[in-house]
Amino acid sequence: MPVLVVEVDRSTTMAPADVAAKSTRYRRLFRLRVRPPPRMVTQKMPGSVAQRRYEARDAGATRARREAILAEGLRDEYVKDGGRRARGLDVELNDVAWMDVEL
Repeated sequence: MPVLVVEVDRSTTMAPADVAAKSTRYRRLFRLRVRPPPRMVTQKMPGSVAQRRYEARDAGATRARREAILAEGLRDEYVKDGGRRARGLDVELNDVAWMDVEL
């Protein structure tokens, strides 16, 4: 979500270093405080995604690797719609609150 910050300051001269410092502070502030609303995704996935996740789990893969497999499946089925759109786009899962899986 792009955000434009406009600050009205009565001083007419401001050192470039001061401007850069303010810009950095604003970026940190919005990165911490502005969050997009959670997105609920209901998507049927092919069995191959579940198979890859179970194989990874059985092989001792980390949670991050299992989430990456799920992200790849979501990218292919939900975002790219089976290869019909969004070529070149990648997907990363961040902060999964809960997941319900039915087989």
